[in-house]
Amino acid sequence: FKWEVIKENLNRYKEYREIYLQQLNHHKNEKRAQELEKQIDLFNLIYIRRTAQIQYAKKKIEEKDLSWWDKLVNWWSSNSDQDNTEFKFNDSLSMEEKTKLYQAIGYKDDQPSQQLYYPEEYIDIDVSLKLSLIEINIWSLIHQNDLHMKVISRLSISNGQLEFQRRPARDDIQLVIDLNSLEMSGIDSELNNENELNLSRPLLIQSFNQTNKLLHIEFETNPLNTKSDYRIQAKSQPLQINYHAMTINKLIECFLPDRHHDLEGIKEAAYSIYIDIKHRTQFLVSENLKTITDLDIDIDLQSIYFIVPEHGFYQSSSSVICLDLGRFMFKGGEKNVQNLEKNVFYDAKNDQDDLIYVPLKIQLENVQLLYLTQNENWIDLRLQEDSPSHLIKPITLTLDLGKLIHIENNKLPMYDTFSYFRLV
Repeated sequence: FKWEVIKENLNRYKEYREIYLQQLNHHKNEKRAQELEKQIDLFNLIYIRRTAQIQYAKKKIEEKDLSWWDKLVNWWSSNSDQDNTEFKFNDSLSMEEKTKLYQAIGYKDDQPSQQLYYPEEYIDIDVSLKLSLIEINIWSLIHQNDLHMKVISRLSISNGQLEFQRRPARDDIQLVIDLNSLEMSGIDSELNNENELNLSRPLLIQSFNQTNKLLHIEFETNPLNTKSDYRIQAKSQPLQINYHAMTINKLIECFLPDRHHDLEGIKEAAYSIYIDIKHRTQFLVSENLKTITDLDIDIDLQSIYFIVPEHGFYQSSSSVICLDLGRFMFKGGEKNVQNLEKNVFYDAKNDQDDLIYVPLKIQLENVQLLYLTQNENWIDLRLQEDSPSHLIKPITLTLDLGKLIHIENNKLPMYDTFSYFRLV
């Protein structure tokens, strides 16, 4: 396996190929050909001759001058493959030889020639993208008399990661998205001596729990070692959104369309694209729902807290209104939904406990609204079920949904639902 030996063999192969092509063109050099044939192994000797024959046949076809009538006849009869030696592989081997060859390489003769069969766990595309920090700044004039624009809002996304894999056996994909933290800052309402904005900015959006990842999403079609058609997992940590009047007003002014420009054409084009995407999405979703037999869905999105402070600026001593949008949970499939009702999801006529409905469970937990004075802490009061600060006590909404597996059964409804919630 020395490089000198490999190079010597390659030069010998090239020389024999040129001599063999000359022999096909009736220019013989038998003495040198016999010397090279003694030095080349049988496999490479057959391979070189075969490739040289294919090249010679192609060259003859290209050099052949056909009349327009001959070209028309060949096109009509579709006999162009008969003159091409590449299509005569089946004639060069016997059935026994082809069977041994196919077994050795794992090929099946009855499969389409253009379709390759891979193991189910084989991955042909594996992409991983990691983003340490992304910052998006929005610039605008703070006051009408300002000469220079300043940053009115900054969105920071840190430690993001995206992974994508594709398995060609069944054209399945797996997508994983991780997001560590998300912050959005606004305009500081206090000015320093030089009439410039301070570096400390109010946070409009921030992670409520800094220790864990903010967001984790997984999506996979036909996951391995399961019977599920789709596997969807999503986990998120609580998020706090603070209302800041000055920043919100400036953002609205920044993105408000100019009245002097005619945007009707853009609106019509955007609406047309929206309608097209909407119809395509509805069609794909409805068709996929018809063929689903089982799901593996586990979505757990923690609460989002929307804080509206007094006078439009959040301070620890100010009165606030806190809207807790609640914890959203969506679980699907027999694996994730526990304690299924036999008379609802299973076939009563079958002793094997076969599912007739794919179980889905949706729950929105502890939606509440609080008004807190200066001396009250909303972080502690949100954990209580009842207090004088509650304008709306915690509400929990639960929806049990079943999707029919065998849609050809006209005697059963396509969906079976049951819901309940606490009194407001």
